[in-house]
Amino acid sequence: MRAASRASLRAGLAGCEERTGRPPLWVRNLADGDREQLELVIRAFRDLHDTAVAPRRDTAVAATHADLVGRVPVLVTGGQEALLGTLHPRLRWRDEGLERTGIDFEMNLDGRGLLVRPSAFWTGEPLFSFDQEGHRPHALIYAAQPNGRLVSDNGTASDLAAHDSLAALLGPTRAAVLRALREPRGTAELAAAVQISPASASEHAKTLRDASLIETRREGRGVRHSLTALGAAIAGTDLHG
Repeated sequence: MRAASRASLRAGLAGCEERTGRPPLWVRNLADGDREQLELVIRAFRDLHDTAVAPRRDTAVAATHADLVGRVPVLVTGGQEALLGTLHPRLRWRDEGLERTGIDFEMNLDGRGLLVRPSAFWTGEPLFSFDQEGHRPHALIYAAQPNGRLVSDNGTASDLAAHDSLAALLGPTRAAVLRALREPRGTAELAAAVQISPASASEHAKTLRDASLIETRREGRGVRHSLTALGAAIAGTDLHG
């Protein structure tokens, strides 16, 4: 915000007058580039971040990763049309364009592309963010679905496990190992649960540990594997439940 030009501030605040009539004095001062008012707004944003965002950052990151894990196989197997059809029932791909029902607005991307971004802090309908000046990419922001719930073509929720996208991404055995660790287990217990050899269980556990999906701690002569926050989100379980 400090680096924003006066023209950028004016453009960003122009909608206030359109929505509410004459904006309050502090908004007008901000649009005029008043440094004191700008610093006050920056402090307010920092306080908001420290109160609402920072304490939930790890959970938000895990939820975002979990959402992406569910959607990557959909993109790989079905392309962009299939992927965009899972984001929200009001979104659909038609005539080489993305439509959102209820919006009377058309935007040509002119080859700039569209950044599809999950948000763990947003629960409403998908939002479009367009930058006419070209300083940042156009974006589609949608509510992240960390528990493996996607919206199907008919607008109903479907469980990703039915399509086993986790197995498509990690491989069936490694996905089974991750799911088996919804409860902490030793290597022998893990091998028995997944019906593989202890050596294979140890190898898969190492791969998942290297990806920060599980953690391993020593207990006596053995070890015990458990999910990290990220692994729990991807496996679709509550780490503390």
